[in-house]
Amino acid sequence: MSDPVQVTIEENLTNTVTMYDLPYTDLTVIKKSVQIISIANGNPTFVITVKGNDLLGNRHEYSEFYEFTKEYVQQQTESDGYVSVKYTWKGIPAGNAYEVTENDVNRYYLSQVTSADENVSIERLQESAYGVRPEDTFRVIADLQSSLTGTTITFENE
Repeated sequence: MSDPVQVTIEENLTNTVTMYDLPYTDLTVIKKSVQIISIANGNPTFVITVKGNDLLGNRHEYSEFYEFTKEYVQQQTESDGYVSVKYTWKGIPAGNAYEVTENDVNRYYLSQVTSADENVSIERLQESAYGVRPEDTFRVIADLQSSLTGTTITFENE
């Protein structure tokens, strides 16, 4: 679905209109963390950023905060000891190389990134450890042209 276009045609002029139908996509990112979340220093908050170019070359960037409150952790922790928060971006213009990153935070480190989707490329750059920035640990690229809906990526912290 493309954005609306308004065309004005004036008499005695030649007008050429080129329209592109750029589809919109969605992307879900799940933030997963061990239950042993230290609330004493405030709610653990993580930021995930999605950035890249659409098929027309226009740059886009989206960010979302993932906050784990004490109440949420108590209510939502799974039997395996993990708790997750999920967010879905809707209306991302199709593009074949959106980079998905987690911003660096104190007290936790990015231990794993996973996806069952074939349109997601995950490359481990080095071993996970405290003090190593997430973008130096994993490179994650989502092809949001080949799969317009249902793409899901999980970022896991320890």
